[in-house]
Amino acid sequence: RKFECSHCNYISNVGLQHLSQGCSILDHLDLSRCTLVTDEGLSYLSKGCLKLQHLNITDCEKITDEGLKYVQKLSLLKYFNCSLMENTPAPQNITDEGILQLSEGCNKLEHLNLSGRTTITDHIFKFIWVLFKLQDLNVSGCSITEEGLKNFQGRVGGIEDIENMRYGQRHSLMQRYEMSTNFKTANHHSY
Repeated sequence: RKFECSHCNYISNVGLQHLSQGCSILDHLDLSRCTLVTDEGLSYLSKGCLKLQHLNITDCEKITDEGLKYVQKLSLLKYFNCSLMENTPAPQNITDEGILQLSEGCNKLEHLNLSGRTTITDHIFKFIWVLFKLQDLNVSGCSITEEGLKNFQGRVGGIEDIENMRYGQRHSLMQRYEMSTNFKTANHHSY
């Protein structure tokens, strides 16, 4: 029920089409750095691999927001990683809009890794709170600001951990908000 094929540069949409036709009980799929996989490949998975709970498409640079429309059909998904590694010269094809689509269908999501996606902004905090089961959110290297965390306050739900490399270390979401609030308060009083 688990298939890991990371770094397989010869796996394409055709391979995913065959996989989706013959592996309907697959629940774990790692496609990280499978650079030939596109949105079309995700469309096949959304039709034939409906039991997927874990999907990793790290550094799959040809996948776009359009592909996340297909991922949202994987309603059992608990883990989703669409991060970009630091040295990947990949285009930024996944944006807030794609994550909005994802959040509309994947309400069982517990772990979401968006790290390295500079097109992910504070806007995600306006809708990501609907993922009530979300426990871990990684937005390292995204365009997230303290204002975004402030807007997310009170909508934390089940998130226990959020990572944002701007701070250089890992803190809980509430600790982040308190740090930014205390910093602003301290600076305000110093004038």
